[in-house]
Amino acid sequence: MFFNNLANLSENLAFLLDQKQETYSDFEIICKSNEKDTTFKCHKAILAARNEYFRKLFSSNSKEYQEGKIFLEDASNSTVSVVLNYLYTGKIGINSENAFDIYLFSTKYSIQDLEQQTLHFFEYYCTVKTVVEILKFSQSNNLSKLTDFCFEFISTHFDEFIKTPFFYELEEPHLDRVLSNDILKTDEIAIYQALIRWGRKKINSNMQYTQMKEKDKESLKDCLSNLHHKIRFVDFSKSNFEKVLQLGLVPNNISQQMDEFLSWLSIIRDDAFDEFIDKFKQEKAKDFGNTLIFQSRTRWPQSEILNKKYFQKLREWIPDSQFLSKMKLGFSTSQNGWNSQKWHQICDNKGKSLVIVKTTQGFIFGGFSQYGWTHDKSKWYCSSESPFNWIKDPNAFVFSLKNHRNSSPKKFTLNPKKAKFAVGLCFEIGPAFGDAFLIHPNLKIASVILKKIYSSSTSSFLDSKDPSNYFIGNDKFCKVEILETFFL
Repeated sequence: MFFNNLANLSENLAFLLDQKQETYSDFEIICKSNEKDTTFKCHKAILAARNEYFRKLFSSNSKEYQEGKIFLEDASNSTVSVVLNYLYTGKIGINSENAFDIYLFSTKYSIQDLEQQTLHFFEYYCTVKTVVEILKFSQSNNLSKLTDFCFEFISTHFDEFIKTPFFYELEEPHLDRVLSNDILKTDEIAIYQALIRWGRKKINSNMQYTQMKEKDKESLKDCLSNLHHKIRFVDFSKSNFEKVLQLGLVPNNISQQMDEFLSWLSIIRDDAFDEFIDKFKQEKAKDFGNTLIFQSRTRWPQSEILNKKYFQKLREWIPDSQFLSKMKLGFSTSQNGWNSQKWHQICDNKGKSLVIVKTTQGFIFGGFSQYGWTHDKSKWYCSSESPFNWIKDPNAFVFSLKNHRNSSPKKFTLNPKKAKFAVGLCFEIGPAFGDAFLIHPNLKIASVILKKIYSSSTSSFLDSKDPSNYFIGNDKFCKVEILETFFL
């Protein structure tokens, strides 16, 4: 028989922390402030059990251990009070007023679980309106994890962020790091237009570039000179490329690198531009050294499900990089509704296809097929025992991006002996991948089985003999919140 009385334990330890109960205390934490010192009566055993910093302090026979006190000059009384309450009871209320101080304190004094919980709060609190505030705080205090999170947030919300006044609060080093990212969620021409607006703000000019005085034009050119190297000009359309060059903002120090490119560009027909660019990216860009202007940025897909982490994982799994850079959202239940026949009308015969499902519980899984839901009967395998026309696809796979255990994303490849059952085509239901999962006719329910056709090279994560619970838990059915399908 097992009993759980943690609630009473928490209350009992809170009783010990009560400053009126000094009888049992053997250590003092003294906060030194401009007004007066504040003393917190504590207990070495509890501090050592709950915190690595104090555990090392007490085990080293330090001065603080011998004197039974420590002086803190870098934390407010209120911060120390709430952190001590957390160490004793496991309870804490984090809000926008105390989160910064709590995170700083927890990182300095190695309270790792509290640091992680506060970081989770910032993930909730962070918006396009607050990210710059968080970024400046994290950089001023050398908080690398929080800094990395802020830049990641800006990259994945760049299309929204550049439309806010907070975008102009970024300093040049901030923008340099953002523009160096290979994945930004917006078009390259929109990135460049935002850069020019940022530069105009920095030189205090409200005038369009073409209307500026020559002196202001030179100031803007100087302001943007170092950042021009981070714009991926090779991702511009031909017309946008020509318009940008006519502005005259491109610095002289990269003009030589562009001369050859421009000479090629001038003789390329408009209808052959995309083909030329693709060939240039593959064969010629390396000749221009490490500059980013001729290195294509991976285009961010229009998606309500994919974030940068998931997209990068798909880049590892899908061997065709051209597919990811060019794929577009063909079907979304948010835009196209909940009808399997509509899904087939839009998604059949599209070749390489990527299906992603997000459940109402927040789990995310999907599948990739080289042939998609083709009507080419030469690729079909029909069985009298099945309502499906099965499509043989040795390169198909299914995956889990977010599952019920918060485990790492996982790819499940085909059992070679079952390759002919890779993808199921049935006009009465939505997409189906072997016996891994299928989407029901109204697209609102998914069946998840994952038995024999798909498997992972790593089996240690599987629960007993049933791998299906890796996706959504023990349930075989789940409600679909969003279904998205991508193809070229």
